Amino acid sequence: MAQSWHLRECGVIQMLKKLGCLGTVFPSNTALKRKSKDELIDMLHIAEHNYQVQVEANINQYNILKTYLQEYSYEDFMKIVSKAQIERSEE
Repeated sequence: MAQSWHLRECGVIQMLKKLGCLGTVFPSNTALKRKSKDELIDMLHIAEHNYQVQVEANINQYNILKTYLQEYSYEDFMKIVSKAQIERSEE
């Protein structure tokens, strides 16, 4: 029973590391093992949210590139990108 718990715990830790927060150094195995179940669950929710944001960003990037390939010349597309970057920097 104890070995089974340990294997599940290690599996959760590995999953958390794979889903880790973008741009954040993920805690070591030792640090993760010291965390409570609630802290690990919170970290998992954050990682899941970050994963979903990354998926949405990739879908949006794909759609933009698809539109570019279908409807615009390179110069027109670069004008659109420049305009969006300017608007973003003004926010």
